[in-house]
Amino acid sequence: MKKNIKKSVLNIVFPLIPVMILVVLTIMTPFFSMEGRLTDTLYKQLEGVSRNIKIITVDEETLEEYGSFANWSREKSAELLKLLYADGKNAPKVVGLDFLFVDEAEKETDALLVEACKGGADVVFASNLVYRGATKTDGNGNVYYDSWNVSMAEEPYDALLEVSEAGFANVYIAKDGCVRYTKLTQQYGEETKYSFAYTLYKKYAEASGIKPVMPKSDSRGIFTFFYSGVQGEYPHFSIKRVLNGEIPAQEFKD
Repeated sequence: MKKNIKKSVLNIVFPLIPVMILVVLTIMTPFFSMEGRLTDTLYKQLEGVSRNIKIITVDEETLEEYGSFANWSREKSAELLKLLYADGKNAPKVVGLDFLFVDEAEKETDALLVEACKGGADVVFASNLVYRGATKTDGNGNVYYDSWNVSMAEEPYDALLEVSEAGFANVYIAKDGCVRYTKLTQQYGEETKYSFAYTLYKKYAEASGIKPVMPKSDSRGIFTFFYSGVQGEYPHFSIKRVLNGEIPAQEFKD
């Protein structure tokens, strides 16, 4: 009789295990989001974000004016850089163009963009790391799977990279669907690659006479951060309005 009861209980419990796991995961998922929102609130700065960071956007009115981004991106980017750096005394300390100009396109527009990066312009372009997991062997002969293995780095075309810098702009999504961590560094073969954000910060610090600091990250180069403002708090300007003179270039001084 006892054996039959024990068997009946096991027959009931075992099928319930996957259901119980699913229930626990379902219950825990909102807590990841809740924890993220809580830290957002705790770390939000009352004085707001840095006013030294200004964003020039490719917005709807820009696309209506110039058409498809692919048709004008390099020419207008060159025009923008020349405008911002026309007066050295009122120029930005550094400009980051979060665009992937990987392959050579038209000889004329490629040359315009290269020329715009010369003569005192401090410019950082975006690159992209292509992750493909690979099986590797460590120094002790142990085999392991490296999910952060980089198989390829997509970088600005050679002539552009000679007159500017690049940083990887990959986005890493947390469990709550938000961006709550990033990679500051990434090993690629024998070379250490730096993120777009860190490269921008480093160049700005150096141009401002400040010693750049590398934030603490884990062994994989992952850096967890907290949001210090709200969406839209950084000043935004339409690239169309900057190019047509409605927003003066002096707005971006330093």
